[in-house]
Amino acid sequence: MKDRNYSLEIKELEQECFELKDDNKRISNELNKCSKERDIYKMKHDESEDRVKRLEAICTEYEGFKNENNNYLKINNENNDLKTRLECLSTENEKLKKEHAAMCKENDKLEAHLKLKNNKQTNRSVVYNDNSDPKVKPKELRKLVSSLNSDKEKLTYKLAETEENLERT
Repeated sequence: MKDRNYSLEIKELEQECFELKDDNKRISNELNKCSKERDIYKMKHDESEDRVKRLEAICTEYEGFKNENNNYLKINNENNDLKTRLECLSTENEKLKKEHAAMCKENDKLEAHLKLKNNKQTNRSVVYNDNSDPKVKPKELRKLVSSLNSDKEKLTYKLAETEENLERT
């Protein structure tokens, strides 16, 4: 057998073992650093996912608010249009009330005038029917009756027109 130099081989193996241990420590340290970085990145990733979820929830809520706001604006515009229309109708209503009051007054005047004419005609008829006055001529009586009837027709027509106007309002 050959004499081998085991001591040199042992030294080399010890040196190699020492270097491997150093490499192992270095790799272990790097692995620890990588694990820490991985954990940090995982935490950041989880935080980012949470932020994305919150952002999506906020976007959904924003869309809901936007839709609500659009509905509010539509209702507000309709409300403003209705207010304007109500003001116009109120003004027109006041105008019609004044016209109605004026027509009622005119109607009352026409009715009073018609009653007065009817009373005069009735009074005259009594006077003219009274045969005690021989000076009254039949021709004059006919003219008077014709005139009174004509006045009565005119007043009746005006009264009917006024009543129609009142019914329309």
